[in-house]
Amino acid sequence: VKYTININISPKDTYLIHKNQSAVLINGQIWMRHNLGANTNIDPDQGLGTKELFGNFYQWGNPNSVALSTETTVNQNWSMNNIGKWNAGTETNPLKAMNDPCPSGYRIPTITELQFLLTNLVSLNHGTWEDAPTNYSASKIFVSKRKESIRFIVPAQGWFSIKPYGTLMIPTDIQGRGVMGAFWTSSVTQTTRTMGLEVEKNIIAILHPAASNYNKFKSHNIRCIAE
Repeated sequence: VKYTININISPKDTYLIHKNQSAVLINGQIWMRHNLGANTNIDPDQGLGTKELFGNFYQWGNPNSVALSTETTVNQNWSMNNIGKWNAGTETNPLKAMNDPCPSGYRIPTITELQFLLTNLVSLNHGTWEDAPTNYSASKIFVSKRKESIRFIVPAQGWFSIKPYGTLMIPTDIQGRGVMGAFWTSSVTQTTRTMGLEVEKNIIAILHPAASNYNKFKSHNIRCIAE
């Protein structure tokens, strides 16, 4: 007698330490629990509303942080010339590029990976959503659909945009702190259109940049995924 048994295996969503980093497993994906540059000694679940959970800011393709988490202006690492790429592979088979700033064993996610993550989560709001350079209270709390105690927390720490200055583009001061979080991916469409994620109180959306290379000079946060 021959039997056929079909088994469906659902990954267990859980917290773990992966490659020496505090991480979360969500439907088979492993993500760092902190923004790149945040204080990884603070539990995101317990430290909600603290500036130490904010991460650094990066231009797309630049391996160096252009501003620390609480700064309101960019530093000397901001550049109109130091733009590379973060994916040495393809969208479906990503490969960490040499200038990817994520720690060992991690890389910047693709937009496909980020969209898959969002399908496994539901969102809640935390804190006071008001635009102010000193507002560190607002966060989007993404909760696992499989296990309510497993969370993926995104601080609304703002971003650095760009503005024209003669024939050049220069960075603005901090914008949207307390009302928006913006995160890079390694994905690019139509050669120059870099992709990311926008998180606001009532909005979760994929960033669709204008048809301009200038989008790469804006500065957002990074959340790393395991290789």
